[in-house]
Amino acid sequence: MHIKIYLRTTIVFLLLILTFTLGNGQNWSPYISISNANIQQLSPSQIDFQNLKSSIWLFTIQITDPEPPESGRMVYLDSCKIIVTLRNRITINLLEEPGFGSEPFQLIGQKSITNLDFGNEIKIKNFKLSEEARKSVIEPALASGKFPSGNYIFKIGVYESSTNTGGQKDVELNLESFSQIELRYPRDEDITNEFPLFEWYFDGTDVEITINEKPAGISREEALNKFPIIYHNTFTGGQSSFQYPAYGVRPLEKGKTYVWRIIGRVKSLGGEQLIYSPIYQFQIEDNKIPIESDIILEQIQKILETKWKKVSEDITKNNFKTSETYYLNGEKISLSELQEILDFLKENPDNIYDVSLN
Repeated sequence: MHIKIYLRTTIVFLLLILTFTLGNGQNWSPYISISNANIQQLSPSQIDFQNLKSSIWLFTIQITDPEPPESGRMVYLDSCKIIVTLRNRITINLLEEPGFGSEPFQLIGQKSITNLDFGNEIKIKNFKLSEEARKSVIEPALASGKFPSGNYIFKIGVYESSTNTGGQKDVELNLESFSQIELRYPRDEDITNEFPLFEWYFDGTDVEITINEKPAGISREEALNKFPIIYHNTFTGGQSSFQYPAYGVRPLEKGKTYVWRIIGRVKSLGGEQLIYSPIYQFQIEDNKIPIESDIILEQIQKILETKWKKVSEDITKNNFKTSETYYLNGEKISLSELQEILDFLKENPDNIYDVSLN
């Protein structure tokens, strides 16, 4: 069987504009820069969206006057909004239009304000939550103790009192309402081959996996922490699966029992929070089957099943098998080189633009 997979290379140019440019004439255009906390969770006890008050630092806004008069100038916040895009892709404006503002305050050259200044040094006005925000964000947060997962954007506008001109900058926080971790494969008490595909579900981005042998007579917890550990690694970027490699690690031996667990790592204001999955055990089957051939074909089908489902089904329907020799663009490649290509395609399936079987 020959499976031809064609890759497409896309080059993306990203231009990031960090400051506002100066306006012409009498328009006032401040330089505005933002720094914010690197967090993934917030609780209602830390920020009160109903009154725009918080007990913790979330962001700092630095306002710089490009042409500061000697006596300074009076400025104010206006048309400030909080836009939330939840993980179900629903976008909500937390505030009623036109958003909140502030009483005028003095700017002499440069000034830094933080969210902790809102309601204190910076007097806030016209802050009113929308009914949709109460229903979809505030009430779920009060019930669960965590704000719903999503992208929270604070749009902060700074304007001069005399000309009513100025600029705006966004503060972006990505929050996660982390729950338990679900281990999907191998399931508890499963029997697998020597190269199982480990799969799990966690709505965070950073996890670590531990796999260890379980001798008879000890608990799963004891087995997981017994040295030397068979396999331990950390994955970032939201990875949710891992194919046990054929090379470079200690092999999983036929007939033996193993345990595995996933730990999610969450950045919070109090430091790093760990979320533990249950510990599952599985056994490696003790019969002789063509492992490498089956594993390679299984990986190819999994990569193709989303956009090329019929091709994946045809592989099974026609009982195709892989050979012991692999080629890329007519050149012979090793099994490890083929595995590298498959690992790339798992993360970048859209790079495949055509597939054919012959």
